[in-house]
Amino acid sequence: MIPNIIHFVFGLCEDFGGRPFSLVHYLAVKSAYDCNRPEVIYLHYAHQPSGEWWDRAKPYLTLIQLDPPKEIFGKPLLHYAHVSDIIRLEVLLKYGGIYLDIDVVCLKAFAPFFKHETVMGKEREGGLCNAVILAAPKARFIRRWYLDELPQLINVLKGDMAIVGPRAQVMGMRAVGVCYEDLVPNYRARHAVRPGITGLAQVRGYRGEIKDAEHAIARIDADLEYIHSASLWLDLKILALTGPSVAFGSIDC
Repeated sequence: MIPNIIHFVFGLCEDFGGRPFSLVHYLAVKSAYDCNRPEVIYLHYAHQPSGEWWDRAKPYLTLIQLDPPKEIFGKPLLHYAHVSDIIRLEVLLKYGGIYLDIDVVCLKAFAPFFKHETVMGKEREGGLCNAVILAAPKARFIRRWYLDELPQLINVLKGDMAIVGPRAQVMGMRAVGVCYEDLVPNYRARHAVRPGITGLAQVRGYRGEIKDAEHAIARIDADLEYIHSASLWLDLKILALTGPSVAFGSIDC
């Protein structure tokens, strides 16, 4: 069952990709609300917009500041649109609901599709369109789309990554508007080891969006705890718990 929750992603770069929050974006939010009457509309963002149309849209939104991914399968994400591609899958896996590009205007409710596990939009030419995706939490198709991390194993074999370790981040990353270096003492220590496909922070549920400073600090603290306590036994334990943590949420480890 697909929940009546709507997700938008916006503000992944400081200049908003040259497209600040405008009338079109407001209409996307307002039409989504008017047509669907959702339980909640989430806006997942790194940089909060401003301006007249943002002020009008904001009352309809529940804001979730996130830490945008910088790489996928060991490859850097160089464009904010590709970062958005990853985020939409992560939020649908976690919450389920309706993902809409923030220039999509709703004309009818999505309720007739809620009986399915996954629904995608269709391009005019006939192909699938990821501007509209509906999914139940942990939907099988979305999981298969997102969780195929075999290409990362190539980076492990090359020695560029480890199977277990802190997830890759670049220096200068920000959380809740603050540089990680200022938010977390000894943050740089997490870069002393190779990045991993999975890690202690991921098993404990610290992945995806950053809810608040406490969440950001807990994620890095878990990385540092792993570095200080690294052992073969801990690696095996994290590997064994990675699958269940993705399927069922955070696990004590």
